[in-house]
Amino acid sequence: MTDIAYAAQDPQGAWFEIRGPFALGEGEALMRYPSDWLAKSTPEERAAIGVVEILEVERPADPTLKVLGSGVEDFEGQPRRTWSTEPHTPAGAAALKKAAIEAQFGGRMFAGFPVPGHPGEFLQLRDSTDRTNWLTLKGRAKDRCDGGQATDPCALPVRTMANTYIAGLTYDETRELMDQLLDWGAALLQHRWDLKDAVDLALAAEDVAAILAIDETAGWPG
Repeated sequence: MTDIAYAAQDPQGAWFEIRGPFALGEGEALMRYPSDWLAKSTPEERAAIGVVEILEVERPADPTLKVLGSGVEDFEGQPRRTWSTEPHTPAGAAALKKAAIEAQFGGRMFAGFPVPGHPGEFLQLRDSTDRTNWLTLKGRAKDRCDGGQATDPCALPVRTMANTYIAGLTYDETRELMDQLLDWGAALLQHRWDLKDAVDLALAAEDVAAILAIDETAGWPG
């Protein structure tokens, strides 16, 4: 029921989509219906007052068009969905694409760095505090390596986002893991910049189709 849209006609015969409480008729014949009337009504009750299902039309799929909203028109005596669109401006398309790129970048940073050799384990790298903590750990592990303790067990724990510890790492292995983590973060940043540079290049050419064709989901490091 909730996936079906309904419309009725106003006193002038124009169709309007029912989205909440509604009224039919005018003057002394005016009847008001609460917002839950559609959910509780039967097909017979809807038909009796002229409430009918809207003939749906697919939302426009042309990526160069911005969908502004939808309405209802008369089609051979039945209400039919209409869509209001306008062409994307280059600046609007660029803003839309850059927001999508940021969402992809943010989602990957929020999910964390996948720890090699430990399926399902991730290290948090969401903000500057995380980066400072990992850089500190890397620096301390490097100092131990430089001091001839590379193969000694690392006394500094590596805790994952699941609140578990990666056990048995040497100082050298800890340093290497931190290098991989930071390289991963740098690769994410670089790909974000590369995608935004591609958007700016297409924007300079005022090529809306080229802007929207940039795939913000592709090319990210695993």
